[in-house]
Order: sequence, then C-alpha cells, then structure tokens
Amino acid sequence: MEGGAYLAFADVLYDFMNKAATEEHPAFVRLEDIHAKRDASSLRRAADLLAERGVPFAFTYTPVYKNEATGESIFLGEDPVFQDTLRYLVSKGGSPILHGYTHQHSGETAVDFEFWDPYRDGPIGEGDPVYASARVERALHESFLNEIYPLAWTTPHYAAGQTDYDVFSHFFTTAVERRMPVELYGSDQFFPYLIKSDMHHQILIPETLGYVNPDAGRDPEALLADAKAMKVVREGWASFFFHTFLDLNLLTEVVDGLKAQGYRFVSLTEFNNKVTTKDRVVATGINEVSLHLDAQYKHEKTLSATGELVDENFSFGTMSGQVDKYVSMSKNEIQVLEGVYRRPRFTWSNLHLFRPALTGVSSPVALALLFIGMLTLVTFLVIWIYLITRKTVASARNIATRREEKSDALHLRVHRPLLPFRGHRHLALPAVQRAADPFRVHARFVVGKRA
Repeated sequence: MEGGAYLAFADVLYDFMNKAATEEHPAFVRLEDIHAKRDASSLRRAADLLAERGVPFAFTYTPVYKNEATGESIFLGEDPVFQDTLRYLVSKGGSPILHGYTHQHSGETAVDFEFWDPYRDGPIGEGDPVYASARVERALHESFLNEIYPLAWTTPHYAAGQTDYDVFSHFFTTAVERRMPVELYGSDQFFPYLIKSDMHHQILIPETLGYVNPDAGRDPEALLADAKAMKVVREGWASFFFHTFLDLNLLTEVVDGLKAQGYRFVSLTEFNNKVTTKDRVVATGINEVSLHLDAQYKHEKTLSATGELVDENFSFGTMSGQVDKYVSMSKNEIQVLEGVYRRPRFTWSNLHLFRPALTGVSSPVALALLFIGMLTLVTFLVIWIYLITRKTVASARNIATRREEKSDALHLRVHRPLLPFRGHRHLALPAVQRAADPFRVHARFVVGKRA
C-alpha cells in the first residue's frame, strides 16, 4: 500500500511521536544498473542533462559484468571506457552507489539476482554471512583500485536475507533502497521519508516513486502524480530511478516536473555516509572513522563532490594497529583514508604531502590559521619573557646598588677618624689608610696643632 491512508498515517506519526519537521520536500534521482555493457554515450548525455539543470544525482554501478550463458566477464579495471564513464558521471555531480559485485548469481549482470535464489525463494547465503561479505569486499576492492569511491549501497533487485543486510551495514552506513523486513520476496517496504536508523542500524534513503517504465504504465505523468500525493506527508520524499536506455526526454519531464512542484534535489554528500573496509574508509559529513593498518603508510585525501583532488597527505612512517580519526567535511567534500605500502619520496618539493593531520585538522587553510595562531602565541610569549627578564635585572641592580650604599655607610661609621679635642693628644691617621680610602677627608694632626 503506497498511498491514501498509509501516507496520512505516516504524516500523523510526526504528531504521535512529537517530532519536529521542516517544510522542505527532498527529491532524489539515481541512474540505475550501470555496468560495462551499458551504452556510455547515453549515460554521459543523462549526466549532462542533469548537470545543466543543477540537479545532483546518484548512480548505481556494478564493477564486474558477467554472463554465465556466454562466459563473458568484464572487470572495471580491464575496461578503460567503463572507468572513464564512471569518472565522467562523478565530474557532473554524480555520487556512486555500489550495486553488488556482479549483480548476478547464475545469469547475466543486472538481470539476475545476486543475494536471492528465486527458485528456492530464499537468500543464497542461507544465513551464512561469508558469501555476502566476500562479494561486498571484492566489489569495494575493485572500485578502490580504480579510484571509484561509493558512498552508499543498493541491494540488487532489493532482495536479500536479514543476515545479508547485517553484512551490508558492516560496510555501509547508508543504503538507498526499499528493504525486505522479512525473508519474503516482494515484501520490500515503502516509506515516504528518510529513515535515520533502521533495524540494521543504517540510514535509508527512500525510494518512493519507483522507476520510469512507460510499458508498465509508469510514465512521467504517473510518477508526478505520486509525487504530488507525497507532499501530504511532512518531509515526504520524491525519489525515483531511471534507466538510460530509455528516451532521455522522459527523465527531463520528471525532473522538471518535480522542480515545478517545489521539490529540492539533494546529494548523497549532504549526509553522514561512511564506507569501511579493514584499511580503507570513505566518509562524508561528520563521522568517527577507524583504520586497521599493518605496517602501512596512512594516506588521506579530500575530494570534491565532482571528484577533483582538493588535498592529500601521507604519514611520515609506517603504522600498525588501529588508527582513529574524527572527520568533519562540508557537504561537497569526500574524505578518503587508506593504508598504502608505498608513498612519495620525501623531498622539499613535495613537503606539503607530508603535512601531519593534527587532531583531525587537514585542511591547508585550517593549518595555516593554526600556524599563524601558534606563531602569535610564541611571539607574545617571547615578549613577555623579555619584559619579565628586564624587570628582574633592573630590580637586581637596584638591590645591588642599595646594598653598596649601605655597605659604604657602614664602612664610613666604622673607619671615621677621631677628631682631636682641645687639650688632648692624638696621632694622625696613617698614610696607608688615607690612600686606601680616598673618598673620605682625613685631617692630619700633631700634638696641640693642626697640620
């Protein structure tokens, strides 16, 4: 049930749970089922169309194409055209979403299931996490080797077991899909808004409008009618996907129609996404990340939402064990942290590549401000020390002067010559004493007369 009373109930939940809501209605579009056999020119035209309209988008890709009937197998790393196509989509504002490893089990990629057995009507892994874990690890490895950094996950054909979903959540904090709450094909759940944490502890970006399929009655008019109904729900989403082998005018019609209804298209980079393997992490937004390195150099790089390198640095030496970091990125930036076994040679020309990241600060601007602040602090400290030292020296000199004056006064009282009294005899002071104390006036006396 995807309308009517269900949407009204979904809206009432805000009041029932006393949740505040904004007036904004997000829209989300993703280009679907991209693999090595897809036509590159239609994908590029779709990306251009969306970029011209200022629409951020996502795209689901499968890094390995396989067809069991023909024996054909194409890896992302073996197909330069496929690599260039994915990078082109990123350059136009597209956010990659991993869509399985091969998106097949015994048939052809994008046609077959990967985690669900339609003949047995149950998960292929049968509750064993090893199968799903191995598939995801291989898919991520193939992606990272070719510098494609997915931000989220979409399950092939929305079909997997509960154990599989637990495995996906181990690698991805975000999924874009409808999800099966029980192991029954077709039970994938419809929800009209963002789920911040589902039963598998993932952020779920909703898919509310389905996909454009005129042959099945899902033309742009049908999707736009559902989008209009979705606005009944506070913060209701208009989220759909599109296959680029269709007429791109259909995509234009839906996108323009949603914008006319007041929807705002959002990017995956606006959310706190994290993709984790043992020695690699891809993150957006605010996250705490951990790497497990094994005598590897730590490599950090910041990418823009269009895939351009903004900043990077390496650790000076190799590291082992768990490395933790707090990541805080703007909505248009992506942080990649990884362990590598080689790094550039340390020279004066590439000194900037070895800038240490201090307490999570790796931005050149932030580090420059930090350096200026530290330099200012040191300057004030030096001035303070100079003033204190000068005052201390002056005080010491004053004390020494006063002591000398007291000493001279005491010396004067002790060695003052005796003045003769009338009628008494007194011998004159020795010449040696007069010479040793030239600052005193001594008189020479003889018996009964002044000299």
